[in-house]
Amino acid sequence: MKKFFPPLEYINIPNLATTTGLVSGIIACFFMLQGNMRSTIFCLLLATFMDVIDGFLAKKLKQQTRFGEYMDLLTDFFVCCVVPVLMLYTFVQVSVLIVAACSFYAVCGLWRLGYFITVTTAEKQPHFTGMPVPGAMLFAIITIWLYAEQSLFAAWIPAAVFFTLGTLMLSSVKFKKYGFCQKGLIILGLVFLAVIFIF
Repeated sequence: MKKFFPPLEYINIPNLATTTGLVSGIIACFFMLQGNMRSTIFCLLLATFMDVIDGFLAKKLKQQTRFGEYMDLLTDFFVCCVVPVLMLYTFVQVSVLIVAACSFYAVCGLWRLGYFITVTTAEKQPHFTGMPVPGAMLFAIITIWLYAEQSLFAAWIPAAVFFTLGTLMLSSVKFKKYGFCQKGLIILGLVFLAVIFIF
């Protein structure tokens, strides 16, 4: 089989977890087009969980490969940078400000991931430089939910949040790998998941 489909040489548990995250992101888009925010968010949080677990499994099972790193990078860009932009466009009234915020966030996410694979991964740094894109995505979808479902603030607030998140992704702020911030984001994601199903 690998003779006819060479990429399948890299099938392993971590890469299957990454693939599951990508599929979750795609399903999130289908729910989003139907206006189902709750299911959209659930799929995105599942994709984020897969992003955490694939790195953990790769390290634990000693199955870390360059192929897996690039797969993870591409999945992160789609799930954490593209889908939140589509959500902002779908659930918030479109304006020039919203389009600018969407573009800025996606571009910053792209440059953040490019820097991550070039510098952070290559040099085996013990920390992330700039806000990791899954963390940015989490704050992005919480903001959209608060605006669209709870009507807590004006439409310019989500745009401002997206500009802020984009700036943080490109910043020199350091986040320790598997440190307090990363664990805190996991807890925040679980709490948010519980809240959206309660309300």
